[in-house]
Amino acid sequence: LKDPSCRENQLGREMYKLCIFNFLTTFFNTFFMNYPRKLLQEKYPTSLLARLAGKQRFLIPFNVLDLVYIQTVSWVGVYYCPLLPLIGIVTLMAVFYIKKFSVLRCCVAEQRMFRASNSSVLFYFMLLLGLLMAATTPVLDFYQSKQANNFRISCGPFKNQETVFNVTNVCVKSLPSSAQTALHYLSSEAFALPLLLAEM
Repeated sequence: LKDPSCRENQLGREMYKLCIFNFLTTFFNTFFMNYPRKLLQEKYPTSLLARLAGKQRFLIPFNVLDLVYIQTVSWVGVYYCPLLPLIGIVTLMAVFYIKKFSVLRCCVAEQRMFRASNSSVLFYFMLLLGLLMAATTPVLDFYQSKQANNFRISCGPFKNQETVFNVTNVCVKSLPSSAQTALHYLSSEAFALPLLLAEM
């Protein structure tokens, strides 16, 4: 029997690429397209190129869907990519400030006010669809790995273990004792109950 191809690592690499490429697209679109266009309109407002380029408007539905896309990529890849939540947090913070710069410096104000009630159902549906996709991905992977003659996966999150929780226990046991004690406290009821009461 040949070793199975590591679908988990391949999927993880693709999620990393999607997250980083989306950030690079936002960065280059803002600083190499929208900002020079705004400078051109400020310095040469009557030029033909400035009139052809038009004024940049901040389209709220498209930007919200872009955030939903980043969230969906993070949800889908979180099981296979240990660093994806960290990369997602960093890129979302950077995207926030890039979009803030884009709104304040590159865009003109809309003539009419945006009504969130018009698109809120669509946004919630897209988030739900992303969550379902994220939940379906590991379930299908579990099902396919069980069907393939019950072999143990030699790569990805399992690393020849039957469940991911075995891998987690091995990783936690390899940490220093103070880190193990802190993690056991954070996962205990003694921490969860005060946290729930504080949130209420």
